[in-house]
Amino acid sequence: RRIIMELNKNILKVPYSLIRELTEKAQKKENSIMLTIGEPDLKPPKELIEYGCEYAKTHTLGYTHSGGSEHIRKLVANHYNKYYNSNINADNVTMHIGSMEGISSIFRTILNIDDEVIVPTPFFSPYEQSINLSYGKTVFMDTRDDHLVIKPEAIEKVITNKTKAILFSNPCNPSGYMLKKDEMDELVKYFEKKDIFIIADEIYSAISFYPFTSFASYPSIKDKVIILNGFSKSHSMTGWRIGYSISPEYVRKYLVNSSFNNVGSMVTLSCAIAEYALEKYPVIEEFRDIYKERAFFLSKELTDLGFDVIEPRGAFYLFVGYEKFSKEPSLDFAMRLLDETGVAVVPGIAFGSENYFRIALTQDIPILKEAAKKIREFVHK
Repeated sequence: RRIIMELNKNILKVPYSLIRELTEKAQKKENSIMLTIGEPDLKPPKELIEYGCEYAKTHTLGYTHSGGSEHIRKLVANHYNKYYNSNINADNVTMHIGSMEGISSIFRTILNIDDEVIVPTPFFSPYEQSINLSYGKTVFMDTRDDHLVIKPEAIEKVITNKTKAILFSNPCNPSGYMLKKDEMDELVKYFEKKDIFIIADEIYSAISFYPFTSFASYPSIKDKVIILNGFSKSHSMTGWRIGYSISPEYVRKYLVNSSFNNVGSMVTLSCAIAEYALEKYPVIEEFRDIYKERAFFLSKELTDLGFDVIEPRGAFYLFVGYEKFSKEPSLDFAMRLLDETGVAVVPGIAFGSENYFRIALTQDIPILKEAAKKIREFVHK
């Protein structure tokens, strides 16, 4: 007889990704325009790939250091100090197999059962699942009344004596908004008075259309801040699975243990190419400029049509309000848009915010023009 054993109750609650669902449906539709997954279409510098291939041929790819070697951690620390005005060292840096593993390992390190983590909406959907799988509790904070800007007043409404951390991305996935310096200053003054971790996902920091300020640059909250970043977006190295976190030393001491007992060691080849990237291609301005051109182009097109587009200030997404044209749920709107036009977008509910959809700007301008044309025809029906 077949025996079905009981599984973890938390994993049973994890839904299938709406992003994947829309993508898979679009892949079955002829001539669809895919604007769903945040997968960069731009290629890494050829020299990086050639270096990785040569390294694999000439080195033994054995186990490497858990949490990264001192060399790569120094490179990351120097990078953040130079470009983001921080004051950190190698002992603050932990390398991860992508920032997703970093998020998981961080929560396995800091959370106890039923600790609360504030997550402003809209948010990157895996945040919630990472918290819940670590036996924490996700507390959503609605930012719509503040035009999707994180404000201390809104945090104050949801913070409790069980709050362990607040987690958000900046620049934001899905909204494309990046906090302004004065908005960050206001938040830091608030955080100075609160005994909670500030977990800032800065994976899109290199794709900032205006001067970027990192939370790592504020000395007054240095013992509370945990930064996430990596190479997937800045260098289009998604498949290499290489990311890192920056944390206080007292956190890193245990974070390395958490990561080790999750993934063992880093991928040797990925670490080698990341080191080379930091030394030879620390910033790829061409990537930023291409995404900026796309964001500003399509934002204007959709705004002129009457959509409520959140100001794009970084990352490679547009978050588009459609209430002027429809009152239907965002999943229904996105499905109808796909069925009638072939344009695949992600419904806002996937990020905790109804009445919006997200566009990934991972297609060239001619394709975005065609998408805008199809959307125009759709709303004019």
